[in-house]
Amino acid sequence: MSLEQKLNVGEWFGFPDLKALGGFTGVVSQGVVDLTVGDSAKQKLETKSTRVRTSAAGSNLVKTHRNYTWLPWATGAVNYADGQGQDVLSGAFSGCFMIRYKEAGGNWRVAHVSTGDGTDARPAWNALAGQPGFQVSHGFKPYDLGRDQGLHAGMTGAFRFLGLITTAGDCWHFIVGPEPWDFATSAPKPLRKILYKKKLPSLSPASLLNLA
Repeated sequence: MSLEQKLNVGEWFGFPDLKALGGFTGVVSQGVVDLTVGDSAKQKLETKSTRVRTSAAGSNLVKTHRNYTWLPWATGAVNYADGQGQDVLSGAFSGCFMIRYKEAGGNWRVAHVSTGDGTDARPAWNALAGQPGFQVSHGFKPYDLGRDQGLHAGMTGAFRFLGLITTAGDCWHFIVGPEPWDFATSAPKPLRKILYKKKLPSLSPASLLNLA
């Protein structure tokens, strides 16, 4: 059992802040936090009651499948999280790579490799992956324009793509909606509706060792 079973289409989830971290270069580990998923509860959203789950810092020692590591996008860098036996959820994605890897003699890690003009960390990744003893097990693009443009063609608002790599190496992507506004506090609620989810095949390890 892994985290994707707690992320169900049509329900709401208390995702961590999806704002990108910036000002980094090279290979870093910034903004990474271990979280656990709480019990589902009903809450009135969009004029009707629906299932809501929230996350809290720490871990559930009994229901370990609820524990996960949050890995934010760090613009311009390869941002990584140590796996430590937990699923890794990351975002937001607009063309970046998410890759599970380990250095010689090290533990498995998951990286969010920033791409794009002015934020391209592929050279830093390729230098890291070129080290002796480097291994890649799984990786994918949680958002690919050619593959996914049709998925959000009719969507409006601040929808986002997220990626998940489980401890078993399964790759999932999700579309989540914008945060609803809380008129009582004049601020957005820390909830996003899950609009879509799908398991994707991993790219070949060879292609992930040298990102073009």
